[in-house]
Amino acid sequence: MSVHDVAVLPGGHSGVTHTAVVRRPGHPDERVVVKSTPVGRAPRGRHDVLRQAEIIMALQREGTIPVPSVLGVDPAPPPLYITALVPGRTTEPVIEPLVDGESRDQIAGTWAAAISLLARLHRVPVAALSLRDPRSRTPAAELEVWRATMAAARLGSATADRVAEALAARVPSPRRTVLVHGDFRLGNLVVDGTTPRALIDWEIWTIGEPLVDLGWFVQ
Repeated sequence: MSVHDVAVLPGGHSGVTHTAVVRRPGHPDERVVVKSTPVGRAPRGRHDVLRQAEIIMALQREGTIPVPSVLGVDPAPPPLYITALVPGRTTEPVIEPLVDGESRDQIAGTWAAAISLLARLHRVPVAALSLRDPRSRTPAAELEVWRATMAAARLGSATADRVAEALAARVPSPRRTVLVHGDFRLGNLVVDGTTPRALIDWEIWTIGEPLVDLGWFVQ
């Protein structure tokens, strides 16, 4: 097997993502995606690519949610995993302008398909996934994670602090726990027309409150 045409995959804001062409004797060339932990970073949190590979492979086995096929995992530094490159498109109507061939009707259809997919995601039986660490995160813990994330990204402000304090004063009690993608939006959904082909970018998945995904999706 040989690897050719390695290039940085545009888009995305966390982790290190490349595309490459894999050549094997007797097989057609295959374009793949390689996700790796940044050199010099510990494989923790959003940089724990082996944890990302775990949930994608678990969903592959479960079969309800479309995800890229994991082709290989390498825990040696820097850890990485390889998936098939799913053909299709993504859209970011909130933060990016329409691209050629993209219509408002297509976006509306993709939105409706994404809502259906989110409902299916939250019905996936967590116990059936056989995860290494199935512990759940409470809404209060989720809020603290985001407060720390905002501080680390230097996005804090007096307004952000007031919002966080207001949320902390009204944080709901845990009700039920589901598989939470954590960054569920149209930009992380590869579609063909309006048909979902793969839910990607599992850097911050958790077991927790389903409203986390819903709130992020509609914000």
